Amino acid sequence: MIRLPTDLPELHAMIAVELERRYREVSAPEGLSGVLAWHWEQAGNWRQATEASLMCAEELIQRRDGTRAQRWCERALEYQERLPREERGDLELRALLLAWTVLDFGGQHREALEYARRLYKLAEAQDAPEMRITALLALGRTHRALGSMQAAETELLRAIDLARLHNLPSLEADALFHLGKLRQLQGKHFEAIQHFTYAQAQDAALEDQARMAQVFTGLGDVYRALGAPREALNYYTRALQLEHSLPGVLGAAILQEKLALCYIDLARPQEALDAEQESLRLRQSINDRVGIGRAHSVLGSILARTGDHEHALEHYNQALEVEQTLQGVRGLGMIYSHIGDSYRALGDYARASNAYQQSLSIAQQQDDKIGLALGHERLGNLAREWNDRATAGYHYQEALHIRQQLGHSDEVHRLQRQIDKLLEDQMM
Repeated sequence: MIRLPTDLPELHAMIAVELERRYREVSAPEGLSGVLAWHWEQAGNWRQATEASLMCAEELIQRRDGTRAQRWCERALEYQERLPREERGDLELRALLLAWTVLDFGGQHREALEYARRLYKLAEAQDAPEMRITALLALGRTHRALGSMQAAETELLRAIDLARLHNLPSLEADALFHLGKLRQLQGKHFEAIQHFTYAQAQDAALEDQARMAQVFTGLGDVYRALGAPREALNYYTRALQLEHSLPGVLGAAILQEKLALCYIDLARPQEALDAEQESLRLRQSINDRVGIGRAHSVLGSILARTGDHEHALEHYNQALEVEQTLQGVRGLGMIYSHIGDSYRALGDYARASNAYQQSLSIAQQQDDKIGLALGHERLGNLAREWNDRATAGYHYQEALHIRQQLGHSDEVHRLQRQIDKLLEDQMM
């Protein structure tokens, strides 16, 4: 006969140990980690409670359940605070990194930034170089997502230097890859190709298929930005082939979308729609809210390119609903611009103007110079169609001034021609 302890904490510990033993070599039922965390909490074993909570968070991340995963990360951080400082060690680092991962995936970049800062401070205090580099990568990626390009560059360069100092090629490749993405966003395409190529060489030596897929994706992005969709299509296809051999579907969902964008550039609208519908289906299967919003936005763009602005607006509005629940303000500005373009094409100038003003306001809040230039140019085009030359001239001049500051010579010449044409029309 089994003697049950009369002490409740001891009983909870006994149950937790038995559950762990029973499911050590067989598939555990869903939610077991959460049950174990509760029993270890009741037993007052804070280390085991923390580890079970982190395991639960990791399982929820795999299922793309960010809200519940974040709660378990917070619970793990609460549990480990009950441990003596010298016993927390990797548990706190792991909890902070998981919390950042969840928030980053969910588009909550402002909150993610705080966790990345805490992670770096703790890794530095514990003299943990690998985690310091990981924290610098998190900081760089989060600053980039928030549009703070200079801060992102600083953190990524620090990550590269530290990875080289400690001879950690995998982390160096990771940092090079993200620096390449940053250079691409800065319009420094050839520097981006250089960084991606360095990362590719590191990943090939390490036989890292997942990172190779990301590098091929990054190279495809650069070539598409350079107006070479066929070359981009080749890189995306190679990346997708690698993704099919890897677990999960997020990478494939992203690549299907990038293939769709190439097909648009190559004037193959049906293939673009098919690829983007597949991307949306994959994103819905993992409840990727950020990706779902993005997929609707791209579907709207594809339909707009075919002249189907009514259905394009349906997708834009679905994207808008998703983006308004996130912190991706830059993405929200782009959607408003697309909505304005479709209303303008339909001749609904009042709604088009309102959408463009919304986009311009977001660009002003974010100090997004390119967004400001594009917003003013769109409003200038709209005013010109209204035959309001004074307002059109004002917006074109604002866009011209910004482009001059940024050193965008092609855009400066194009805007100057538009201003000159306005002046000619006034003199007729």
